[in-house]
Amino acid sequence: MSRRWLRSRREVLRGLGLGLGCLPLLRAGRAEAASPRRFVCVVQPFGYRQSAWLPPVGPLGAALPDSTSPLTPHRDQLIFLPGLTNPGLAGCGGCGSGAYGATFGVGRTLAGYAESKIPTVDQVIAQGLAAAMLPLPTLPLGVLVDAGRAVLPLGGRRCFWRGLQQPVDPEEDPHALFAHLFGGAADAEATRRVQLEKRSLLDYVQGELNQYGKRLGSEDRRTVELHQQSIRQIERELAVLPSSCAPPMLGPPVAARRRPNFALVAELQVKMLAAALACDLTRVATLQLTNALGSNLSLDFVPGIPRGAEWRRLARLSASAGGTDLKRVADKWFMTLFAKLLTELATRTEPGGTTLLDQSAVLWATTMNDGYEANPQKLPWVLAGKCGGYFRTGQVVDSVGKPLHGVLAEICNALQVPVEFYGDRAYGTPLPGLKA
Repeated sequence: MSRRWLRSRREVLRGLGLGLGCLPLLRAGRAEAASPRRFVCVVQPFGYRQSAWLPPVGPLGAALPDSTSPLTPHRDQLIFLPGLTNPGLAGCGGCGSGAYGATFGVGRTLAGYAESKIPTVDQVIAQGLAAAMLPLPTLPLGVLVDAGRAVLPLGGRRCFWRGLQQPVDPEEDPHALFAHLFGGAADAEATRRVQLEKRSLLDYVQGELNQYGKRLGSEDRRTVELHQQSIRQIERELAVLPSSCAPPMLGPPVAARRRPNFALVAELQVKMLAAALACDLTRVATLQLTNALGSNLSLDFVPGIPRGAEWRRLARLSASAGGTDLKRVADKWFMTLFAKLLTELATRTEPGGTTLLDQSAVLWATTMNDGYEANPQKLPWVLAGKCGGYFRTGQVVDSVGKPLHGVLAEICNALQVPVEFYGDRAYGTPLPGLKA
């Protein structure tokens, strides 16, 4: 896919004649090459047992609560956002799982499930980054999103929307995605071919500029020389990319739609997401972990949870039900998956010495406070990554009772897609306390 895009871009440049009209593209390429910012949004249902999950408001201490303890290595990159409200749930009220489809937008309710009637935050950011001419405006992924009850309305299976009645369909098979992005070759040579194609584009531009410069006066030739220097700078920056841009090793194909494979597929999707961002195939990625009802998933893969314990039923247990709090055990497993995502991003180095996590905003979201109360007006979210130094991380924000749309507005601004508000001016202005 990336090779086809590069050839298409080459045709665009050729169509421009590669005169002065091409020079802004070169300047833009040089500005982006250093350290572009990325946005990742992961969403799961059923919330968390707050007593074992949420640290106290203020700076994060050395130790995190039991359920969030897997995130300890990334503590300095975290912002906890407890108790967020969702005033965009028009006509839904406290509708529990029915709020699923309007978590990242402004909703309308159909057949008991909300859908967003505006572009969700991933689409807003992608539109704002359109000038970067990326192969994929967004990378929507999922795990068991369309499994479970066959009659579940679309609002119970889709969290991300291009607009009214325009759902974003996620890719649920990591191996199919790998073949699509990297041509099915699970080795460094595939990455090298992508890099060589980029270098060949620069060689093409360089040659065209040489020919163009011969027809210019001395002052204009100097302008062309300066842009040739820009090309050489881009080449130097591209030369360091393969250390970060490397296709992941996925292992043998796996049946992505079988519930027993959930944990394996989720980890493979995390690897694919990080690789796509590192290779600059996209700068916006989303991952849905099942659907509004948990896709009838049994958590057999979680140590300490009895065989056949369905996630949805387990989530509805009270903390005082007696015995081991299985909801708390499940929450810790999902925070472990979150930690694996952050590690994937933190171990990929960017030009200039920063990491992919340093340059990203990673929102790990849920659609209710916990499965027992099932309240979509008390959302506990976590934001990770400094996003180029924009966010003040290492804290728990006093966000109880504040609209989630303010968080989404600030994420847009962090991604250099400036907005005055997100969703509605009445409740969507940026949330204070997030900026560094």
